[in-house]
Amino acid sequence: MSAKRKQMHQIKIIFQMKKADHSIRSIVKQTGMSRNTVRDYLRRLQDSGLGYEAAIALSDEELSNLLSNLIESQINLASTSCNEAAMRKNLIKHNTELIIIFY
Repeated sequence: MSAKRKQMHQIKIIFQMKKADHSIRSIVKQTGMSRNTVRDYLRRLQDSGLGYEAAIALSDEELSNLLSNLIESQINLASTSCNEAAMRKNLIKHNTELIIIFY
């Protein structure tokens, strides 16, 4: 069963606490969220390149869009990597050479 999606004000609390130098353990205790959830949102923010203040200042809709777009791009990247790995395996299996051209 997947967990219920967090509301943006809950995610902003994570960012506010981390900005105030709270440890992940402290954030977990005070918010009741799992350690992995807290880490996930902190990683997403780091991947976005935004600082804590900028993320906190975003509207709920803007923050939601930012976090959703990051997830979609990570899924697309993982999908591409999986397809590339399968393609390489198949080429090796058939003793075929792979030439990649970037343009």
